[in-house]
Amino acid sequence: MVLGMGYGVLIMKTSILNRLLLTFMSSLILFSSAQPTHHDLVVIVNAHSPLSHLSRDEIAQIYTARISLLADGTRPVALDLQNNPDVRYQFYADLLHTSPERFDAFWARLLFTGLATPPKRLNQEATVMEQVLQNDHAIGFVTDDFAHSDRLHILMRWPITH
Repeated sequence: MVLGMGYGVLIMKTSILNRLLLTFMSSLILFSSAQPTHHDLVVIVNAHSPLSHLSRDEIAQIYTARISLLADGTRPVALDLQNNPDVRYQFYADLLHTSPERFDAFWARLLFTGLATPPKRLNQEATVMEQVLQNDHAIGFVTDDFAHSDRLHILMRWPITH
């Protein structure tokens, strides 16, 4: 009888240990998946671009049409990422100190005058990358996940906080 009880206690302890281990592993998985992933916003140009040495202020001036011609007489092509609201908000808040809505309203007024062309709207970060890689005069913003190419130059980088 003592032998049978010992075996039952051993099974009970193993069962409790398995439950504790399962609970611990589940907690680890939940904790690790609950952590937000941190990405940086990057402003990118083609590695061979004449735009590769722009300052923060010059980037802002391109997006607001204050710089419409480069020193070599070409026009910069600003690209506006539409499908990622957090990245878009961060870009306009940090660089231009405005919201995407106010930026769009600014361009609606400017477009009405016919004096400038707004940034080209693109829906995917991959499309922004393609445009920058194909056009030496393009400038765009994406998350750093998309900016891994030796054919790109990162002008600016900052964390996405929104």
